[in-house]
Amino acid sequence: MRKIVDIHVHPSLIRGDTSNYGAEEERLIDCMDRAGIAMANIMPLVREKGGSYHNPTEDDINQMAEFTRGMLKNRPGKFYSMLWLNPFLPISFLEGVIQRHILDGPINGVKILYELRVGDPQHEPLAKFMEKHNVPVLIHAWYNNMSPFPGESRPCDVAELARKFPGLRISMAHMRGARFRGIQDIKKHKNVRLDTCGSESEDGYLQYAVQELGENRVVYGSDYGGRDFSASIARIESLDAPQKTLDKIFGENAIDFLERGI
Repeated sequence: MRKIVDIHVHPSLIRGDTSNYGAEEERLIDCMDRAGIAMANIMPLVREKGGSYHNPTEDDINQMAEFTRGMLKNRPGKFYSMLWLNPFLPISFLEGVIQRHILDGPINGVKILYELRVGDPQHEPLAKFMEKHNVPVLIHAWYNNMSPFPGESRPCDVAELARKFPGLRISMAHMRGARFRGIQDIKKHKNVRLDTCGSESEDGYLQYAVQELGENRVVYGSDYGGRDFSASIARIESLDAPQKTLDKIFGENAIDFLERGI
């Protein structure tokens, strides 16, 4: 029986507010069960009420870690997890978070959003630390010609980071945002995988990604709660590929990436 593991799931938190933790957990579990998702890699995002997700503070990161560890304790075997870190914060704080919650704790890796392009040298101390300790990182990337965030990474930035740190295990988010150009950007960097989430499903990109990167470097992701599980699953099921390829994309590749030491 196929095991679906969603590598890209975002519970939503309000800064300093713990009152929605239980409801957010129940809503996610209900959606996963109805869609047949066996496990999800949760990457909670915290924001001001009515605001956007941007530049988490030290307190925000501590809140996300508290929520995540609670989810892992409450639902054993149901989740992997990553912490959203901000490269503008002191490296001593970021290394301490990784040591406490990942190396010595239950969390699996790091999420980088759009505070600063990952090709920027300011990312290098954090990348070096993650590479040294074999910590996987999932990086938001998009070729955005409409309204990019000032620090939004492009696939070419991810490729540059992968070149500088060939031992760093990277999952680049948003196949639809990367498009054909982004797939070519990362093709030669074997330490980069591509997750399938981002925007509405569109024919051709997934087939091209598997063709160019191989079946081991493409990973199913939905981008819940911005995207629907079922539509994201249908994107993978539309692929003209043997069952073993679908099984890799739906779950095996995510497990391989998220479990450090594999």
